[in-house]
Amino acid sequence: MRELPYFSHPDLVTKYAPVVSLRFTYYLRQGRPSFAFLSFLAQELDSGTTTVTKKRVNWAYRVATVLAIRHVSNEQVVAGCTAFVEMLGEDSSHLRTQAQVTHTILRHRNSGLSGSTEDRRNSARKNEQDTIDLMLSCLRRPRSYGGQVLSCLEEAVMASILREKHASVSFEAALQWNLVLLFCHHSRLPYSTCFLEACARDDQWLPFIWFSQMHQYPKEQLHGLLHKFKSRPLREHLHYVIENAQAKSLEQSSKPTSFARAQGVQRDIRSSLYTRIGLAKITGETKEHDSSSSEEEDGHLAADEEDEIRVTDDEVFSVKVESAPDDVFGVVYAAVTSKCQWKSLLSHSIVLRNPLFAVLAASFPESTRLACLSSWLVAMMDPVTSEEFLAQHDVVATRWTLIELRILVDIFIKKSWTTALATGFDIFQMDSPLLPFLMFYAEFKERKQYAASRKMLESFKEAMFAFRQNGEKSGPGPVQPDASYILGNIDWFEQVSYSAICLQLTRGRNQYETMLFLGVLEQVNIAPVFSFPVPDYSQLHKLYQIAVDTGLELACIDLLESASSEYQTACKTAVVRLKERSLYDEARKFATIAGLDHQHVTVAQVTEELSEMRSGSLWRSAAARRKLWQNCLDKFRQHQVQGSVIADFFQTQINECGLEKREEAYLYQLSHDSLWEGLEDGTERQREDIYIRLWRCKLEAKLQQIQGLSPKLGQPEEVFDFVDSKPGTPNTPTSPQWGRHLLQYGVMPQPGELSQEQREVTLTDMEKQGLDELLKELLGAGQIQEAFKLASVFQHYNRNLAIILSCMRLAKGEVTVAELDSDIRTLVFQTSPPTGRIRRQSLNSMAGQMTHSQSLSSLPGFLASAVEATDPDREETVNTLEKLLNHCEDGYFCCLRVFTAYRISMVLGMDYEDVMASDDFTILEMLLVQTNPHRFILAKDYLKTGDLSDAAVAGFLSDAIVHSLKIFNSSGDASSTSSSDLIFHPAEGATEFSNLVRLCHDPSMLGDRLLDAVAALAGNEADPSQAVLSIQTELLIRAHDCHSLACNMEGISNILRAARVLTECLARAEEFPLMIRLLTGVGRYSEMSYIFDALKQNHQFELLLRKGMEKEDRLKVAMLDYLKRFHSTDSDSFTMVALNFTMYREIAQMLEECAYRQLAKLKTQPLENSSDTKTSLEKVVQYLSDAADSYIKDNCMRHAQSCVKQARLVALQSHLLSSGVHLINLSPTEASMFIRHHARFTEAYIVSDAYNRRTDWAAALCTNFLINGDMKYFTEFKNYVKLTPSLISETVERYEQLANKPSHSLQQVQKLLSCCRDVKVKYQLAKDLGMKEIVTKMENGECGAYLLDIFL
Repeated sequence: MRELPYFSHPDLVTKYAPVVSLRFTYYLRQGRPSFAFLSFLAQELDSGTTTVTKKRVNWAYRVATVLAIRHVSNEQVVAGCTAFVEMLGEDSSHLRTQAQVTHTILRHRNSGLSGSTEDRRNSARKNEQDTIDLMLSCLRRPRSYGGQVLSCLEEAVMASILREKHASVSFEAALQWNLVLLFCHHSRLPYSTCFLEACARDDQWLPFIWFSQMHQYPKEQLHGLLHKFKSRPLREHLHYVIENAQAKSLEQSSKPTSFARAQGVQRDIRSSLYTRIGLAKITGETKEHDSSSSEEEDGHLAADEEDEIRVTDDEVFSVKVESAPDDVFGVVYAAVTSKCQWKSLLSHSIVLRNPLFAVLAASFPESTRLACLSSWLVAMMDPVTSEEFLAQHDVVATRWTLIELRILVDIFIKKSWTTALATGFDIFQMDSPLLPFLMFYAEFKERKQYAASRKMLESFKEAMFAFRQNGEKSGPGPVQPDASYILGNIDWFEQVSYSAICLQLTRGRNQYETMLFLGVLEQVNIAPVFSFPVPDYSQLHKLYQIAVDTGLELACIDLLESASSEYQTACKTAVVRLKERSLYDEARKFATIAGLDHQHVTVAQVTEELSEMRSGSLWRSAAARRKLWQNCLDKFRQHQVQGSVIADFFQTQINECGLEKREEAYLYQLSHDSLWEGLEDGTERQREDIYIRLWRCKLEAKLQQIQGLSPKLGQPEEVFDFVDSKPGTPNTPTSPQWGRHLLQYGVMPQPGELSQEQREVTLTDMEKQGLDELLKELLGAGQIQEAFKLASVFQHYNRNLAIILSCMRLAKGEVTVAELDSDIRTLVFQTSPPTGRIRRQSLNSMAGQMTHSQSLSSLPGFLASAVEATDPDREETVNTLEKLLNHCEDGYFCCLRVFTAYRISMVLGMDYEDVMASDDFTILEMLLVQTNPHRFILAKDYLKTGDLSDAAVAGFLSDAIVHSLKIFNSSGDASSTSSSDLIFHPAEGATEFSNLVRLCHDPSMLGDRLLDAVAALAGNEADPSQAVLSIQTELLIRAHDCHSLACNMEGISNILRAARVLTECLARAEEFPLMIRLLTGVGRYSEMSYIFDALKQNHQFELLLRKGMEKEDRLKVAMLDYLKRFHSTDSDSFTMVALNFTMYREIAQMLEECAYRQLAKLKTQPLENSSDTKTSLEKVVQYLSDAADSYIKDNCMRHAQSCVKQARLVALQSHLLSSGVHLINLSPTEASMFIRHHARFTEAYIVSDAYNRRTDWAAALCTNFLINGDMKYFTEFKNYVKLTPSLISETVERYEQLANKPSHSLQQVQKLLSCCRDVKVKYQLAKDLGMKEIVTKMENGECGAYLLDIFL
C-alpha cells in the first residue's frame, strides 16, 4: 500500500473487516421504522422474488408484534414497530392493543413495590420479564393463556379506576374498559363483563345498555347478567330490550362514519403513493387496475370536497353587516337555511362581532374547534383590531390554521386581554395545556394575584408534562370525528407560552413587575417545560433583584440570550454603573451571577477606601496604615482576587504613596505571600523579582535604623518590623515537618544556581552589617530556610549560618571535624566562647533543676550508659557539636535541635538522617522505651525543639498509658510484660510517672486526656468487666496526679466527680479492693467520704485495716475523723481502727470524751447515795484511768496527768457520796469555797488539783490552821504545798483582816512565821503584828546588820 492506511480503506475492509447483515429487526430495535421497512423490502427482493407475499407480510407483522412486546418499556421501539406495520399496509390495532395491555399490566404490578431502591429495581425487573413472557405465551397460544392475561388486565384496570378515584360505572371507567374489550376482540375471547356487572349491581341501566350496545355483546352474555339487577321491573324491561335489539358487528358499527371514510381515503392515498414508487405489489394484489381505480376514486372525492368548500365559502362571503339579521333568532334562522349551518354561524359571529354564535357553532358535531375558537376571539376584539386582523388574513374562519390562532393569542396578550383569552380557551379547549398558562397570565397581569398565578403556572407545567407523556391527546378516549381533540401540538404550546413570557419580560410596566414575574418563573422552575434553550430565569431574577434594590435600569431584551454579545455588554455596563455609584457589594454580586470577572470591582473598592484614608489624619498613623494594608489583603482574599492582581495593586501603591522602606517591604511581603498562595502559572519571575525588592527594602530600612534616621511619617519602627514566611514553609520549630526541613541544607547554594540578578548583587560594608542584622532576626525567629535563601540571594557570608550548616554536615556525616572550614575549626579549638557573651542555658530538665550545661557536661557518662561501645569519631563529633552550639549566637535553637537529634541517634543506634526524617512520635516512643535513666531529660529536650504541640504530646502519652495499663491488667503481673514494649510501667513508683507527666508543658492536658479515656472505656456498658474497672481506677489516679501537679482545681473537681461515678460501678461489681485503691490513690479522703460509706454499708470497712495500710498516715486520721463525724456511737469500730494502727492518743481522747459525757449526765440529776450513782462514778474513773494509760503510751504526759487528776476527783466523790458532799461538776466559786473551808487537806488538795485552783491556799491555811488551829492540816499542807514568802504574807494579811481573832491564834501565827525563809518578809510581818520577841531576836541575830541596813 502506497497510501497511509485508514479504517475504511477498501483493501483493509475486504481483508479484515467483519461483515454483518443487518436485518429489519435490528432497525426496529433501534426505533427506526423507515430503515426497517426498506431493509425488509431489500431482504425480500434479494431472495429472488418480485413480489412480497401476504404470508411474508404476516410473518413480519408477527415479528414486529413480538419485538414491541419484548421492548414494551421502550416507547421508541414500540412506536417504530407500529409505524413499520402501517408501512406494510396492515392495521396496527392488534399490535397497539397488545403493547398497551402489556404496559397496563406491568404498571399495575410495579405500583405496589416497596423496600430499598435495589429491591424495588430487582422486583420491577422481574415483573417486567414475567409480564413479557405471559404476553408472548398468549400470542403463541391465546386459548391457553388468554384467560390468564385477561384476568391480569381486568385486575389492572380496576386498580387504575380506584387509583384515579372514578366511579365504577362512570363514563371515565367505561373508557378504560375499552382496552379490555379490544383485547378480547383481538384474542377471540368472550367479552369481559366486569363493567356490566358493576352496572347491574348498582342498577345503572343506562350505562349497561350503552356499553353493551357500543361493543355489541352477545345476547347470551347479557341475559346471564340480568339477574344481578336488584329491581325486578328493571330486569324485565332490559330482558325485553335485549330480545328485540338488532345486533350489529363491531366491524359494521365503525364503517359509516365520515372519520372512517377519511381513514379509508387516506389508506387509498397511501396505496397510490406506494404505487408511484413501485411498491404496489406489497399487499399481494398483482393487478394494476386496482391502484388506478383508487387514484380515480381519490380524484372524484377531492373534487366533491372542493365543490362543497367553494359553495360554503361563497355563502360566507355573502354575509354583510348591512344584510345580517339584527337579532339572535334571525341569525339562527339564517344559519339553518344555509347549506352549512355551523360555518354560517361563524361568519355571522365575525361580521356581527358576537361570540355567542361561535359557541353555537361549536355545538355542531362536524364543526372544528380551531375555527370556532378563532372566530370567538375575533368576535371579542374591538372593531379596529378586528378590521386590522381581517385585512391581513383570510376572512373565512374555516381556512384559518394554528398560525392565525397564534397571531390571535399574541394580539390578546399584547392588548392585555388575557382574561378573555383564557375564557375562550376554557370554552373551546378546556383540556388544552395552554389554558392554565393563560389563567396564570391573567392572574398575574390583570388581577395581580401573585400567589394564585404561581399555582396556575404549576398547573401549566404539570399539564405540559402530562400532555407530552400521553402522546398529545386530549382525554382518555379516541379522537372523535367532531374534532374535539386538543388544538396544537407540544411544540406549538411551547412556542406560544414562550412568546408570551418574552413579551411580558420585554414589555413589562416596570422593573419591579418584571422582577416579580421572574420570581414566579423561578419558583415554579418553568424551564424544563420547554424542549429548546430558554433563558435562566433564576439568574435573571437575581439580577433584577439587584437592579430593583439599587435603582439600576436594565433592558431585559438584552439579557435573554446569555451567549450573545449584547448580554455581555449589558452586564458589563451594569457592573460599571454600580461600581461608579460605589455599590461594590452589589456590583460583585451582579458580576458573579452574570458570570463576569469581578476583580476590578474589589480593586476599585479598596482604592477608594485607600483614597479616603489618605485624605484624613489617620494616614499619619503607622498602626492605622498597617491595619489598612492588612484589611486590603483580607478583602482581596475574601473575594478571591488573583495574586498577580494583588501584587500589581500593592506595587502601584508603593509607587504612588511615597512610603518608607520598612512599609514598602511590608507591602512587598504581602504581594509575595499573595503570589505564593495563588501559585498561578507564569508568576515565578514576578515572585522572584518581588522577593529581591522585598529584602532590598528591608535592608535599606535596617540601614536607616542603624544610622538613626527618623522616618518621615513618624511611625514607630516596630509597626512594620515583621518577618513572615511563605505559606506551608516549615520555617519555625512549631511548623509541621520542621525536622525534615533541616535535612535539606547539607550544602550552601552555589553561585551557578543563582539568577543573573543575584550574581550582580554587590554589598557595601554598611549593607553587610544591615544584612547581618536581618539574618540575626531571622535566625532568632527560627526561620532557617529564609535566612539561607537571603544569604544566597545577596551572596553574603554569615558565621552563625556557617555554624548551623557545619552542625548539619557533621550530624549527617558528610564531613569530619578535620574537614570543616578553617574559621569553624578555629571556633572549635577555642577554649571558651567569645568575651562578653552570656552562655545560653538550655531548657529545664525533667526535675526542673538540671540546666543544659549540666546535661551537656554529663554527656559522656550519659551516652556511655546508652551505648556499650562509643565510636571515638562520634564522641569527637558530639564534642564538636557542643562547642559549636556554645559559639552559636543566633540560630541557637536550630543548633540545639541538631545536637539533640544527634544524641538521640547515638542512644537509639540510628542514623541522624533517620531521626530527623522519622515521625516525632516514633522517635519519642523509641526513646522512652529505653532503660537509660536519662531518657526523660533527652525526651524533654527533643520535645522542646520538636514540632509536636502540647496537645499532641498529651494524646501520645495518654494512649501509651492506656496501652500499658491494658497489657498490665491482661498479664496480671508487671514482670511478665516486656519492658521494651511499654513506655509506662504501672508497677514502678510515682517518680517514674511524674517524670513522664513532666514531658507535657501543661500536665492538665494529659489529665484531661486520661479522663476522656476513662469515659471511652466505660462506653455504654452497664456492667463493665473487672479489667476495665481496674484500668479506669488507675487512669483516674494518674489523671488526678496530673491535675495536682498542674494545680488545676477545675480538673481535680472533674476527677472527683468521675471517681464518684466509678465508685458506684465498683460497688455494684463488689470490687471493694479497687475502691480502696481509688481512695488511697487519689488521697482526698474528706471529699471521698462516700467510699467510706460504701464500705460501711457493704460491711467491708475492715479491708481498710489490712496489712500495708498502716503506711498511709493520712488514711488513719481520715478513718477516725469519719467515724467521729458520722458514726460517733460506734466505739467498737473506732477502737478497732485505733488499735490496728496503734493510735493510743485517739483511743485516750475517745475514752476521755466518754468519761466527760458520763459526768455531764450526772450533772443533770441529783447525786444520791445509790448503787447506780456509784456504778456511774466507778465507770468514769475507769474511763479516765484507761485514757491516762493510753496517753502515757503515746508519751502525752500532760493529758495523762489531767486524766489522773480527774480520776482522783471522781474517786473522791464516790468516797464522799454518803456524806452528801458534791465534788464533781463544780463551778469555780464552788470549788474555791470547798478548798477554803474543807477540814481535810488531802481531799481539798485533790479538788484543787482537779479544778486547777492554786490561788485559794492562803484562805484555806488561814481558816484551817490560824483560826481553827488544825496542826494536822498544817503538817499535811507543808508536805504537799511549798510555804513561799508570798503565801505566808497573803495568809497573815487575811488573818489581820479578821475582826474576831481567837486567843490561840498568835501561837499559830508564830509557827507559821517560823516556816518563812525570807528574813525580810519574816521581820516585816513580825513587826506589823507586834511580835517584839521575834523582832528583837532577829535584830540580835546573824542577820541583824542586814535588817538594820534595810529598815533604818
